[in-house]
Amino acid sequence: MNIHIIKVSLVGNHLRCTPHRCAIHADKAKTLIVWVLDETLAEGEFLAVGNNIPSPGFQFDKKPPSGRFDPENLDTPKRHVSIMNSYHPGDQSDEWEYTLRVRDADGSIYETITHRGNHPVIINR
Repeated sequence: MNIHIIKVSLVGNHLRCTPHRCAIHADKAKTLIVWVLDETLAEGEFLAVGNNIPSPGFQFDKKPPSGRFDPENLDTPKRHVSIMNSYHPGDQSDEWEYTLRVRDADGSIYETITHRGNHPVIINR
């Protein structure tokens, strides 16, 4: 299994992901992608995840094809969100923009926004 870790920071009044563009190369093994809240969000937590939630903690901006990603997972302290990417040799490449949402200790909700003209993205190359 391959693992990509993306740091999530609070910058002003929005979330920033580092790296902003997560490139995944085709591989027979699945790739685990994990978003981790950093020290700027020490009291924060990801919102709940799932398909039937109006404003989830993780959401693709366009729906990927069935089987490309396993359902997202939120850990118990709500500090990490992860998904499994199944991108194998021969699969079609594409880009998957996403939105993250986090609640801070005071109840404020922050989300990722366009950064330098681009939304955060997972790239299947």
